[in-house]
Amino acid sequence: EAFKLWLPSKLQPTAGCNNRLAAHEWELWHTQALDVLNEVHSHLHLRSHMYIYKDRNVRGQVASTHTQALIKGIELRKWASVDKYWHACNTLLAL
Repeated sequence: EAFKLWLPSKLQPTAGCNNRLAAHEWELWHTQALDVLNEVHSHLHLRSHMYIYKDRNVRGQVASTHTQALIKGIELRKWASVDKYWHACNTLLAL
């Protein structure tokens, strides 16, 4: 992250570039999209288990509030992963 990568998608359309380099960039973004999709799946799975745990085991206002805060944090991480996924997909479509 200390230096800028000059990937084909960041160059001017008139600049031209090697097809192998463009294929490597496509593979990088495709792998990124798959990794982030796996993150989203993990967050959804965790959220599902948290709701099951809450319904079966949590009693009282304090415990319920604490569990809801945990679930909200999971939701925020899920939406951050969804944003990364859409960014990767849009970049793939642009290539």
